[in-house]
Amino acid sequence: MMRRFFASLPARCFARKAFVLAHLGRCAAPVRPAMPVLSVICEAGADIPNADGVERIAAGSCWQDDAAKAAGHFVGFLPARDRLSPRALEVLVAALSGPAADAGLLYGDALLTGPDGQILKPVLKPAFDPALFREIDYISPFAVFRRDRLLSVARSLPSPALALWPGVEVVESVLEGLAEKDILHLPYPLVRTAVAPQRRLETRNGAADRTSWPQVTVVIPSRNGFELTSQVLRGLLEETDYPDLKVFIQDNGSDDARVLALYEDTRRRFPNFSYEIIEEPFNFSRSVNRGLAKVGSGHVLLLNNDVEVTDPGWLKEMVSCLDLPKAGIVGAKLLYPDGRLQHAGVIAGMGGLASHWYYKCSPDIPGHFGRLNARNSMTCVTGAVMLISDQCLARLGPWDEENFAVAYNDVDYCLRAYEAGIRTVWTPHAVLYHHESVTRGKDRSRKRKAQFASEKKALQSLHGMKTFEDPAFSPWLSKRPGGFRFRWRRSLPAVRTWWAQSR
Repeated sequence: MMRRFFASLPARCFARKAFVLAHLGRCAAPVRPAMPVLSVICEAGADIPNADGVERIAAGSCWQDDAAKAAGHFVGFLPARDRLSPRALEVLVAALSGPAADAGLLYGDALLTGPDGQILKPVLKPAFDPALFREIDYISPFAVFRRDRLLSVARSLPSPALALWPGVEVVESVLEGLAEKDILHLPYPLVRTAVAPQRRLETRNGAADRTSWPQVTVVIPSRNGFELTSQVLRGLLEETDYPDLKVFIQDNGSDDARVLALYEDTRRRFPNFSYEIIEEPFNFSRSVNRGLAKVGSGHVLLLNNDVEVTDPGWLKEMVSCLDLPKAGIVGAKLLYPDGRLQHAGVIAGMGGLASHWYYKCSPDIPGHFGRLNARNSMTCVTGAVMLISDQCLARLGPWDEENFAVAYNDVDYCLRAYEAGIRTVWTPHAVLYHHESVTRGKDRSRKRKAQFASEKKALQSLHGMKTFEDPAFSPWLSKRPGGFRFRWRRSLPAVRTWWAQSR
């Protein structure tokens, strides 16, 4: 399904639908500015249609001089290899004259083309994500700059930056001085280009140069499951390369003598291990809160007892992600024992609730323009492996025991973080196996079904899941879980920032 969505036919359908919606919007609310809103700098022979509020400038010897003589409040550069999509200028002028009038930088989606100009697939982008842009340049092709901001940056750039077109280094310099609310994504295919988003940085060995590491306490809610618990303790205490690690098991009533003996033996062998047993009905959020109450300081890693460590550097990678701007929660890449992908992040609002994307795909699938090979922001990650910074813990407080005893407690916590302006990051470089739901199995009782329905209702009520538009996801994609499908819309999506729906 995912491969089929990004084939040529759906791409052409998407393009035609976007162009029609742009035309209808133009007819319904025409924008006719008297002065140039946008100056497009392009080669002399470029096919640029006439549009109200748009000034065309033939490119000279360097982009700084071209930008300096532009009359538009905003400036965009169109390299010779690219073509503007139909209605792109009208959509841009409408945005830059209205909701994006205060933008410092605006970027749009694109249509990737072959050598003959045929549309191959859409490039559907998230709202601005500094973690993703650090590794993949998905912004610079036909980025639109506020002119005064661009010129102030141009004066500070070294002479080698003089060129016909500004590159990703210029985009990066402009972004450095902007608040995230001033960096806008316009979900419209502005250009047709043969150049896909380019890889900028590899972070797989990013932890190698670090010399000090903060304390991390692993909190494991558990009950019985001798084989799995033995495996996860061995992976943490013997196979994980992390210098300041504590492990705490919050047990809610194990009665397996082998598990109890395992706890005592592990406590004798490893002074950084401890546990507590309180027999009570299962409530995952309560187990988490009991564990958090035992943590004195430092970061906390929530870990299911059915997780298997596969790489000694996984935790260093997750902790390194907390250095990214506003990061407070980090999730990992989780695989099923048969190798299929179990977790690459959670899309909020999918199915009216939340759902994993790329679920059960090949573990090597790169994702749309390589996103699954890069650290990137998500609105939510699973609580099966969730690193939480000490600052995030202090800001958000306890997990919700009343509304989310079993399901959606991790989604609720991540959405609370999002609403507080705290970033959640997913990394593909921390890979673990997840033997999902093996310990407790599937509870299909009537009582459990009623509880599950109650928790779904609570998530929708507290966070507006039916109307939530996940900034990591394209508004052109269907919210139906189970794959990527094209979403037929009645109007064009609005310009957006990552934090547009935070409170």
